[in-house]
Amino acid sequence: MELAGIALNEVCKQRLYLPAANILVIADQMISALKHVHKNGFVHCDLKPGNILLHPTDPTRLYLVDYGYSRAIASSTPISSNTPSYHVVGTLPYASLNMHYGIPPAPRDDIEFLGYSLLHLASGDLPWLYNVWDGTKKTQYDQVWIKKQQYSGADLAPDGLSFIGEMIDHARSLKFDEFPNYKLFRLQVQEAGERAGLLDSFIVDWNIPSDASIGDRSPCPVPNDPSFALRSGQIVCCQIDTRTTLEGYSARAGDPSFWRDPSLSPDKWNTVIRPVVVLQAEMDKRTLLWTIKVICIGRGALTSTEANMVPISSSPTNGSVMPSPAWPFSDSYCYAFPQPMKFFCYPGEVQPVSSPWMLGTSDVNFLRQKFDNHTLTQTLSRSEKRYYDEKPFVKVTALGLDLEHGNADGEPIEWGGRRAWFDDYLALAQRREAHELAGVEQDASRDRTPLDSYLEWDFELWENYLGELSSSIMEGIDDRAGLLELPSLPVIVDVEASKDVFYQASLK
Repeated sequence: MELAGIALNEVCKQRLYLPAANILVIADQMISALKHVHKNGFVHCDLKPGNILLHPTDPTRLYLVDYGYSRAIASSTPISSNTPSYHVVGTLPYASLNMHYGIPPAPRDDIEFLGYSLLHLASGDLPWLYNVWDGTKKTQYDQVWIKKQQYSGADLAPDGLSFIGEMIDHARSLKFDEFPNYKLFRLQVQEAGERAGLLDSFIVDWNIPSDASIGDRSPCPVPNDPSFALRSGQIVCCQIDTRTTLEGYSARAGDPSFWRDPSLSPDKWNTVIRPVVVLQAEMDKRTLLWTIKVICIGRGALTSTEANMVPISSSPTNGSVMPSPAWPFSDSYCYAFPQPMKFFCYPGEVQPVSSPWMLGTSDVNFLRQKFDNHTLTQTLSRSEKRYYDEKPFVKVTALGLDLEHGNADGEPIEWGGRRAWFDDYLALAQRREAHELAGVEQDASRDRTPLDSYLEWDFELWENYLGELSSSIMEGIDDRAGLLELPSLPVIVDVEASKDVFYQASLK
């Protein structure tokens, strides 16, 4: 087996985008590679920067690898569909629009894959890229599909590389059984080189200097505020944010083209507002979002057997907490079920909250010691424990001075119950699971689907998918002996630089 170099997505980890000369080399060689694949009766179905590898010593040679998703070109035209599918063959950000409709792959789709890959490499981004970083699979598929429809290739093409947009528009215009105009694409690459003054000879160097701004990229267009409006001891109101919990925080990123699922509107899926004591506020290291840990405040008569509750008192009392100024109710208590709740706070969502009541440090520490245990978690059923994992998003508001009439916004407060937000969250978690499984083919024995093409270390995770692919590739073949009649296809397609455009390259 031939040893190849690193993938282009690794090259781009050090730089937001690649120089035009490198993009021209990639475009030229991948057009040639796809022509070879299509000529042999296959569609690659997963062309992306991670599947384009450098040669270890010759910068003019590239490899197109990973045929785990490849399909044989269908012999008959399929029935078109206007309904989106949640089983997209290939890697979602680069998949063609036809793939989103569940239409069997054709050579036109590989060209659209290539167009999106070149756009990503040339500009460092795609308009829908951040939508695949959070939310459910259904949300990710919906957002990417809708945004791809909103942009033509001409809209997406970067300055000086208009051929990429023309390639995407051409691919979208083709019928299922039409082959792309490879000669036209290569001519457009040549013309782009001429306009940029890169024709005949130029240096292609993959040792590209790092971009200092690479660390400034954020998975969310709205950056998080390094300061935070909440602090431990505050008594405020919290309401689970249904939409952001299910759709991910990109749902609130100020994106005007973000599609908002009407089934998640407040009038169809609302959650209660509960008063809380903030025990802790800290930044989540993985998401760089602020989180708060809170316990609920309820009202009602307490008995001596209710050990998971702490009374709220207006005067110093052993085993109770005392807010300042004096708390207006004599029948209030702090409780958690099954543990203190942790919430994500969306960037900019929590404004400075004027909290009329506060708990002192000693009371906060007492509540932490009291409730930071797993005693009540043991009372949950097995199915309930399965859902009690992720932190939901929360909307925070201030308490009003007249607690009988709601929070500071005049919205009603829920003082009853003994299970805090657990039932709300359980319903949301079940809905989230349904969204994760919505039409997406998954191996039921796995907790999660592999997110990318298989690697050596996760090969076993892909056995189910490889098995599914085999029947598609062998479609129309009655027995294994028929496999001998299929055209041979190398594992790695190694295409020399185009004869139409001569590139002289050297390593520095």
